[in-house]
Amino acid sequence: MRWYVPVAMLVALLASEAHAREDLDVTMRMVLDERTLTESVVREIELPEPASVERPDQARESREAPGMDMARDAREQGREFGQEMADKVRESAGEKPDRPELPEHVQDVRDNLPEAAKPRN
Repeated sequence: MRWYVPVAMLVALLASEAHAREDLDVTMRMVLDERTLTESVVREIELPEPASVERPDQARESREAPGMDMARDAREQGREFGQEMADKVRESAGEKPDRPELPEHVQDVRDNLPEAAKPRN
């Protein structure tokens, strides 16, 4: 008996969702001017005029967003930094750094290792 109430609520919820979805079934048909309209309901949607008839480049230049200068500077600095790093990498690509010497106590431990455990250099 206790399960009856939650099940009934769940069924009611699902039924209301299914009923709401049926309202979304809409058919749209394009009516050309030459054709006569039928007795069905027809609604005409008028589109607004474009906000700007200028070319996009001109519109962009005329109303630049605040901070565009800062963005351009940051982009240029990023390019310069990237170019510097790429140049450094190209220069150092052929160089192999010297291997540092091991501390003396590590060398002593290596010398005392059994033959099977000694590193092969």
